[in-house]
Amino acid sequence: MGDKPLPNLKPSMYAYRVHELQSILRSCGYALALHGSMQRDLDAVAVPWIESAVPGEILVERICESMGLTVGPNCPTQMPHGRKSWTLMLTNTGFVDLSVMPISVR
Repeated sequence: MGDKPLPNLKPSMYAYRVHELQSILRSCGYALALHGSMQRDLDAVAVPWIESAVPGEILVERICESMGLTVGPNCPTQMPHGRKSWTLMLTNTGFVDLSVMPISVR
């Protein structure tokens, strides 16, 4: 019984925080999309959903303030299709990998 591996509790920890993250994104004009297994990190995509969506940098500030997260080093990173990526530290062992799609300018 002592040789049984401990379960990975990260998916439960991340799932617990999804509703809070979704509420913040919605209040800033974004929709939330999740991808990945949540085994290592929470992979999230913020998609501008309404005309008055805030810029990505402001979105990240609000997420960090509301959830008590910190931005990782060298952020944001420019990614394909104009999206920017931030690593947001949840705890000393968990983080959110957040990609923010650009706001379309017409």
